[in-house]
Amino acid sequence: MASRGGRGRKNTETRGVKKLMDELTTKVLAGDLGTQEAHAVVALQNIKLRAIEIERKIDEADVRGEFEELKRELGIS
Repeated sequence: MASRGGRGRKNTETRGVKKLMDELTTKVLAGDLGTQEAHAVVALQNIKLRAIEIERKIDEADVRGEFEELKRELGIS
């Protein structure tokens, strides 16, 4: 259940990154933000997205491990 709870937070974070990217695109196209600044923000958000993906993979591995442990305890192959 803990990993399921984390998914909602990650989805919210991912949506936040997408929203920020949309806002940056609008600002760059309008000339309100320089491309160097936009590139810096994009690089930082890419790092955030990679961290979210790593957390997701760890959560999946934990769930798989718990599932396999339950199968062993129940004698299911």
